[in-house]
Amino acid sequence: MVTCSKCGAKNQAHAEFCTDCGFSLYSLKKRDVRENGCFGADKRGRDYMGFLSFGSFLIIIGIVITVNANVFSNVGVWLKQLTNERVWIRPPEELITSFMLFLGLSGISNFFMAALRFVGNRSRRHVLIEVLSGFALIFFAYLINQYNNHALRLRMVGAIEIIVCGLLIILYTILRHIFYNRMDT
Repeated sequence: MVTCSKCGAKNQAHAEFCTDCGFSLYSLKKRDVRENGCFGADKRGRDYMGFLSFGSFLIIIGIVITVNANVFSNVGVWLKQLTNERVWIRPPEELITSFMLFLGLSGISNFFMAALRFVGNRSRRHVLIEVLSGFALIFFAYLINQYNNHALRLRMVGAIEIIVCGLLIILYTILRHIFYNRMDT
């Protein structure tokens, strides 16, 4: 007999799922037992990180609109020019600056969320994801700044950011593999 670690029900030794609550009984050592899947509430309480992240996003949008009150009309005018001319037209400087601000603040927000996850003893894997994606966003903001200053062409900005994102994904995979057991605690 196998006792379900979620509800305490007795199950057959070969059972993969609890007959009472549906919780997985298969290889609990390999399975992340902190997650309850879709059967029942999390015993640790709710995770409000999604709300904090969405709130941060709204604050960032508000800051961008405050700094450039004409951001939406700038986008509309630029898109109209693009469709009329049917060739690439450099966005207005205010629009580039707004995008750079959005990316930079989003990166800082990711660092903030990583710190909250770390302090709150949440999943270390998510902390690493937040830190690496924060770095990618801030680096992208830097590249957009270089584009705005005519130091880089847009094609190079895209190519460099793709390379950096690829390197960060490889770095995440390596760190995840090396620290697998520690990151899921």
